[in-house]
Amino acid sequence: MAFEFTNPQYLWFFLSIPFLIIVHFVSLRSSSQKAIEFANFEALAKIRRRMEKEQPLLSIFQYKNLVPLAVRVTSLTCLVLAVSGLIYSYSGEAPNFDFVLAIDISSSMLSEDLQPNRLEAAKEAAGAFQKLVSPASIGLVTFSGTSFIELDMTDSEAEVGNAIQRIAIRNIGGTDLGGAIITSVNLLSQAKNAKAVILLTDGQSNIGVGPNDAISYASQKDVVVHTIGVGTLEGGFFRDLNVTTKLDEETLKEIAEQTGGLYFRGQDIPELNTAFSQIADFTRKTITLPLAPALLLIAILLWVFDWLLISTRFRIIP
Repeated sequence: MAFEFTNPQYLWFFLSIPFLIIVHFVSLRSSSQKAIEFANFEALAKIRRRMEKEQPLLSIFQYKNLVPLAVRVTSLTCLVLAVSGLIYSYSGEAPNFDFVLAIDISSSMLSEDLQPNRLEAAKEAAGAFQKLVSPASIGLVTFSGTSFIELDMTDSEAEVGNAIQRIAIRNIGGTDLGGAIITSVNLLSQAKNAKAVILLTDGQSNIGVGPNDAISYASQKDVVVHTIGVGTLEGGFFRDLNVTTKLDEETLKEIAEQTGGLYFRGQDIPELNTAFSQIADFTRKTITLPLAPALLLIAILLWVFDWLLISTRFRIIP
């Protein structure tokens, strides 16, 4: 469970609450002085002492006008929270999911710490997964320095299987994890069930959209992002570049945790199959409730209530 704001910059308006309180007591003091000038002061004093003795708490609220003040402060608080876009997120049951497989096709996926390499191992496990969740609707995205939609959402096992087998490395520099997540989330906009992205990568995001921006976007769209780190912690040797690439687990864990998903490390094909199996059994999703409409309604009702108070019980007679 968590509270978030889509427009947090408007929270600065909370600084107006102390100003509202100051204005309230200054205006109250000014009104009291005017009332004394045109009233029987001794009679008012006797009535006030009697009320303070019989109903001390009521007397404080009556003479200090604390009830209208409390109503105004609460109303302003609700208004600020509403324009700040307060959102409440929690994890709930969602037995049916539609999926987008987002598979890294950057050059680092040719590392040979998985046999024959990371990409081929990921493709084999993904092919087994699409059969496991059938007839769920599945889309396919690949990415490196940019993202590509390889297959729109479909429940055809043959189409998904063929699209997975056609995946190949594209020599576009970098790994844009954030862009892959955003593209996958957009592809899921046509999904009818709960939405989940399965991100397979070696996790070294170094170009494009930042992971934090992608996490925020996925959360707003109620999309769970599961991440699978393809590769060993020791890293794999990529002979074409004569370098060793290592798995960036921290980034993948953060993406999964912040979107309500699961993180897995796939150091070999059996581990990848286990990860996909657990994702297939996953029945939780992040549910987001925008609170702004309710808060705005409460603020309006409080304004009406405040008007009724100052027109009746707390009316100031000139």
